[in-house]
Amino acid sequence: SGGSIYIQVDQLIGSGKIQAHGGACTLGSPSGYEGAGGGGGRIAIYTTTPLSSWTGIVTAYGGAGYDLTHNGAPGTIYIQSTVASVITRRIYIRDNNIVRVPQFTFHGNMSDVGSTYITNAVGSSFTVDELHLHGGGRIGFTSQGSSPFTFTALKIFGDTTATVSPQILAYNNAVVVINNATSWIAPCDVIVGPGSTVHLPVSYDTNSFNLDIQGSAKGAFSLYPRLQSVINFRVNGTLNSVTRGEYKLFKMQQSEASTSRLEEGVQLMPQELILQDTSILYNTKAQITATRIQVYCGAQINAYGMGYKVDTGPGSGIMTGSSASTGASHGGAGGSCGDSGWCHVTPDSYGSLYYPDTPGSGGGLSIYGTCYGDGGGVISMSAQYMTINGTITADGSPGVGTYCGGASGGSILIQTRVLDGVGSITANGGEPGDSTNPYSGPGAGGGGRIAVYHKDIAGWQGLIAAYGGQEPNEFVSRNGGAGTIYLHNTDTNYQHLVVDNGGFGPARTRMEQRYNGGGDTHLTDPTSSYNFDEITIRGSAQLSFVTPPHNEHHQDVSLSVARLTGDHTGAIHNWNGTMYLESSTADNAWQVDIVTYADSTTYFPPHIHMQNTSITFNGLIMGLTHITQMFGSRSRFGINGTTNNNDDGDDGVLGTYTFQTLNANFDGSVQLEAPGVQLITSSIVLEDTASLWGPSFRVQSAVLKVLGNALIHSNNLGYGELLGPGAGRRSYWTTIGTGGGYGGHGGSCTYSADLPCGDAGISYGSVYWPRMPGSGGSDCSYQGAGCAGSGGGVIELTTTDLFIDGSVECNGGDAVKSGCSGGSGGSILIQTTSLLGVGSIVSHGGSGRPLVYDSFLGAGGGGGRIAVYYANDTRWTGSVESWGGSATHLANYGGAGTVYLEDTKRNYKKLKVDNNQVSPQLAVIATEYDAGGTYLTDLASYYFDEITLLGKAHLASQIPTNITVGKRLTGDYTAHLHVQNGTKISTLFSSSSNMSTFELPLSVDMYTLGHLNLPPHVVVPGGISLAVRGGAVEGVSNLTTLPSSSTYFGAAGRVSSSFRSRYAFHTLNIIGGTLYLDYNTTLSGVLCNVQEKATIYGPTMNLSITTIIVSPGASIHADGLGYNGNTDDGGPGVGMNMGDVSGASHGGTGGVDPGPSYGVTGAPYGSLYYPTMAGSTGRDQPQNFNSPGGGVIWITCTNLTVHGRISADGRYAYGFGGGSGGSIVVQTSTLSGRGIVQVNGAPAAIAGGGGGGRLAVYYGYYDNWSGSLKASGGLGSTHSGGAGTVYIMNTITNYKTLIVDREQALPMPFTVTIPTKTPFCTYLTDNVSYYYFDHLQLLGTSCLVIFSQGKAVTLEAAKFTGDITASIHLLSNHTLNITSVPPTL
Repeated sequence: SGGSIYIQVDQLIGSGKIQAHGGACTLGSPSGYEGAGGGGGRIAIYTTTPLSSWTGIVTAYGGAGYDLTHNGAPGTIYIQSTVASVITRRIYIRDNNIVRVPQFTFHGNMSDVGSTYITNAVGSSFTVDELHLHGGGRIGFTSQGSSPFTFTALKIFGDTTATVSPQILAYNNAVVVINNATSWIAPCDVIVGPGSTVHLPVSYDTNSFNLDIQGSAKGAFSLYPRLQSVINFRVNGTLNSVTRGEYKLFKMQQSEASTSRLEEGVQLMPQELILQDTSILYNTKAQITATRIQVYCGAQINAYGMGYKVDTGPGSGIMTGSSASTGASHGGAGGSCGDSGWCHVTPDSYGSLYYPDTPGSGGGLSIYGTCYGDGGGVISMSAQYMTINGTITADGSPGVGTYCGGASGGSILIQTRVLDGVGSITANGGEPGDSTNPYSGPGAGGGGRIAVYHKDIAGWQGLIAAYGGQEPNEFVSRNGGAGTIYLHNTDTNYQHLVVDNGGFGPARTRMEQRYNGGGDTHLTDPTSSYNFDEITIRGSAQLSFVTPPHNEHHQDVSLSVARLTGDHTGAIHNWNGTMYLESSTADNAWQVDIVTYADSTTYFPPHIHMQNTSITFNGLIMGLTHITQMFGSRSRFGINGTTNNNDDGDDGVLGTYTFQTLNANFDGSVQLEAPGVQLITSSIVLEDTASLWGPSFRVQSAVLKVLGNALIHSNNLGYGELLGPGAGRRSYWTTIGTGGGYGGHGGSCTYSADLPCGDAGISYGSVYWPRMPGSGGSDCSYQGAGCAGSGGGVIELTTTDLFIDGSVECNGGDAVKSGCSGGSGGSILIQTTSLLGVGSIVSHGGSGRPLVYDSFLGAGGGGGRIAVYYANDTRWTGSVESWGGSATHLANYGGAGTVYLEDTKRNYKKLKVDNNQVSPQLAVIATEYDAGGTYLTDLASYYFDEITLLGKAHLASQIPTNITVGKRLTGDYTAHLHVQNGTKISTLFSSSSNMSTFELPLSVDMYTLGHLNLPPHVVVPGGISLAVRGGAVEGVSNLTTLPSSSTYFGAAGRVSSSFRSRYAFHTLNIIGGTLYLDYNTTLSGVLCNVQEKATIYGPTMNLSITTIIVSPGASIHADGLGYNGNTDDGGPGVGMNMGDVSGASHGGTGGVDPGPSYGVTGAPYGSLYYPTMAGSTGRDQPQNFNSPGGGVIWITCTNLTVHGRISADGRYAYGFGGGSGGSIVVQTSTLSGRGIVQVNGAPAAIAGGGGGGRLAVYYGYYDNWSGSLKASGGLGSTHSGGAGTVYIMNTITNYKTLIVDREQALPMPFTVTIPTKTPFCTYLTDNVSYYYFDHLQLLGTSCLVIFSQGKAVTLEAAKFTGDITASIHLLSNHTLNITSVPPTL
């Protein structure tokens, strides 16, 4: 350090140097060995003359150190001049502009680096006329001991050009008196250290210098911080007060970017506080008390980020198991984290809304490193008058760092008489930090708390806000909740609570958790009641009224509000308290959403009028009798609520709400949001585009009107995907699934035209009292879960007057992605006295949708179930429908649902099933899982006065049941009635005198154990089918089929008979269409008239009818219905393929196509007299069959008239050998007509023709017969088949005729060499030794061979005729006896 220089002289002359410098350190020392400069010394000069003759330099610089912290401090220069007995004392602290680290913390033992000291070593007091501080000099005053030391400077001069501001420091019992003048412009920093007292001028202008008060400051009653100066008001300091932390003055006026800092616990008490320009007053947690406070535009009172540090505080953010953390809470809960708030637990809110004094909490930490984010501080201000045009803020700071949560806002308490201005008062939460994935980011901080007590706030036009922090990626679940703003007019005692989140969400209608669900606002004062004249909720804020965990001793917390206002975006949540909502606006136009929960009690005014707001009802609802909704308003009724409008202590049943009126229009929405909710009113009116909806609900109202485009619905609100008794079923080998079922089965789907993808969702539920939801469709493996439609829900309406111009809907949901399937429709149950209107009541299945890249398609859901009970429907012209859901391409539509209509006045019961002309591609019902049908599922017996089937619907029963149809069975000729599973359908109208003739309006399909009773005369019209595959049809004696109809009689069924496969009628009028007789079925009756182009056909049929008439163009046939080779072995005469392709054989052998095995054909077979075997099939390749033989027809009658055709021909197929003819036996008393009876073999292309079959005709009278009897071989491309046999016997004369006619002009191609299977020939194969014919006729190049397997056989003919083209071949042991031989033979 520098030494000492003492000069006492009369006169000092010269221009030299007087110096006592500190030494400099040695530069270039190794790292870790840096040196420091020495302190300056002391110089004292005493003169008796002025120093005007001295032009030199007097210095006591500190020595230079290695860096800023190592520079030595300057020494002291004391100059005392005594001129004419006037002593002038000056002290110079002069440094060489050496930069030092500012020192605002003092140790009190003169060890502070870089300071120059004057102590009580000079005495207990010391006074100088002038104190000069130059070049960044810093002078400290202290007492070395417990005795005070007083230093007085009459004038202080500073050097404003210095790099570092000069400073005066006082501490440790030092008393510094600055006595420049009344008004002082500071030339230096002044630091009032601990234990010191500094007397300041009355008016203190800081100029550009700083003031730090840690001890006692006195005298300055006006402070003017300016020019970027800083004033620190420490909690251990005072100004004009003896109380620590108390600062009293007349005026404090900040300007020109100056800064003031108030430590926690400080009370700043100016009579007038003025902040101008861009000046800032930082308030950590201090009290400002003034008569007037003015904050100009650009100025601030700031506690931004001055609350709890990151990860500290009662509401600090929580780092969840994920990488991100939540935002911090205070008045508003911190925002959650994740893309949809999956880290649901956020910290508790805290603090008082009335007298907020708690700092905001720090944001949460992250696993990715350091986080920053401090809560807002506390500002408390009291003044008679406040004008705020600048900013008062206690905002929380944002989370800085990856996945770091935002901090919460702090507290602001303002108490004033008059508040005006256009500035801002905020305690907002901070934004969250950044994230590497915007979908899993952290939460923002909650807003703080602001309370303003005032008498007059009319002049205030600024912003008061405690917004929650906003999540920058627009995930509203991560926004912080709004804080509280409490406005109390102390003159009128009007208490106004404002909760405003600036439109930042969380945009939720329901909070997930009571205390810490995230993003809402909580009231946490330790009180049992809150009373407000007005609550305003806006900017998407959510106010939760709940007893918090730390306030559980208040079990009955109440909130009363006389007026509830808002901007239609916010909500108030009543969790578990008692809330009194006395009124809304003057006209009760509700402006705030209300959400009440299970444990709450809420008192409403009698009449509420909602506009673009919502109310969610749970808990106990009191006093409310009239609800009016419009302009997008929403009311929600939960299962955990009820009403007690009489306040009589008799609370209602949970889930039941009773009101007098409910009116909704202009998009108003009434949601009964949980299954089982019931709404009871005197009147409900839904108009325009209003809606009433929910998953499963009941409405009981004397008057219920659904007008205009209004809607009551439970669409897509039943069982979800793959859920429910009728859930759609996944297919594990395709990419798609089936539709959900309920009233109708769901549609199936198809991988390709011949590969269905699986069982559909099945039917269930009650026709009469439907109360079950529809089931969900199936997803598909390509799209994954969540793509199918849900089922429809449940709607139950009980009214006196029901007026529907709009719609009541309970539809299944459509698939939302390609390849997935629709859900089934739900339930609608209506009980009313009067049904009026032109609207619709529907419960349709949802539709499936196609995949975009191939043909895999989703199926439609089945229709639901509707039941309507009414006493008067004379003014109802609307529709009641339940259709299956649509599909396209290879996927199937869902089955229709059921519509039950009961006129309770007339006791008339009607079942309607309509599938909107959409076929489910359901031909027969094989199992209970068959897609697309409509099923009765629940009762052992049903009674309907009328059943109406429409729009290609299919009705069946899944269980054995008795169905009685009392008066009418109607339809539109497109639907099907399936009778199976032991179901018995009785038609009482069948015995009515005016129903002797009944035209089937729908197709009927009978199955095993099914039973159907019909009127005596049944007409099957065009487009209708009557299929008796099994079971029994009773009561029918006359059956008429019309053109384009289809009738099927199966081997397992019966009509008017006790035996299976027996179909007994009195009269059969087959006017048109087709009648199919299955294998071995018998058709009996008195008259069978086959007219026009009608057809009776079947593989093996027995007609036992007194009179049979086959008109021109009509037919009875078994063509191509014999052996086919696909479901059997091809028959005894199956065509051969040994390099050539032959036709099949029967009575005649088949033709062959020349090849290596030329001449090989199928074996002949069958009886000449009573043929009973079907024709065989031709062949292409060894295992390829595609030309079946003819079937078998056995006719037993008295009168047979044939003008058309009776045939059992083989079937032609290109490239295959022809099928052989079948068998026909006719036994009749009279044979007449000009038609054809034949059993011809089938022709063939590039193959051999089929052999003829066998025809046997037994008759008594033959005179009116001019037709033909044929058994020709089929024409082949190379060789035709052999003729069959036509055996004719007159049963009166016993005259027997055998005709063998190949009907070919070409001669035989070769000599017979293979007796058993010679191609082209006719064989007698009866196992007899003797044949006798009165007439044997051989024609058309036929050849006759007896097949006797070596036995001796005699063929005798009384008459033998031919056309000289035929031949008869006698083999070994064969004898031919001819009684008469015509000359032409």
